[in-house]
Amino acid sequence: MRIKNITTRLISFMMAFLLVCLLFVPSISSNAKDNFLSKYIQIIYNQKNGIGSNEVNCLYQSSSGYIWVGTDGGLYRYNGASFQSINLWDTDRTDVYSINVITQDSNGCMWIGTENYGLFYIEEGATYHLQDEYYSGIKTIYGICESEDGKIYVSASNGIYKVEKNTSSAALIALMDEDISGKEFIDI
Repeated sequence: MRIKNITTRLISFMMAFLLVCLLFVPSISSNAKDNFLSKYIQIIYNQKNGIGSNEVNCLYQSSSGYIWVGTDGGLYRYNGASFQSINLWDTDRTDVYSINVITQDSNGCMWIGTENYGLFYIEEGATYHLQDEYYSGIKTIYGICESEDGKIYVSASNGIYKVEKNTSSAALIALMDEDISGKEFIDI
């Protein structure tokens, strides 16, 4: 009988101890969470504070420090204080482009791939559109990357292309199976 009484008291003590622990655990974890988050500042950027769309498809930080934001409603450049809408094509509206990909090459040229509007690049403040390619059907760009030798490669809805660029223009050259056979593509 004495052993049963001791066992009952021990179980009761353990249950009381666990109950007390459970009461204090949530406050300990919430304090830890609050202390962790208090070291960071969280700002939510959306249509209320400068971005034309709440749907962000891609981000890129250029060598100049700007954050480039590609949305389903256009391209935006953030300077740390405000967003600037970037007009890619000569239109009155800047929010007609859905941006899929943004990158910068080793020469500082920004490359922008869109959904249904083709490939653009920004060089020395001027914006260029590969219009011949756009009108020939290369309209949706999914990926852009630069190889170690400085060549720009583009993945589109209808193939993989290499950019041929000179001082006054750029063109997309379709890669054939033999051009890409045995090569590894990363970031496309």
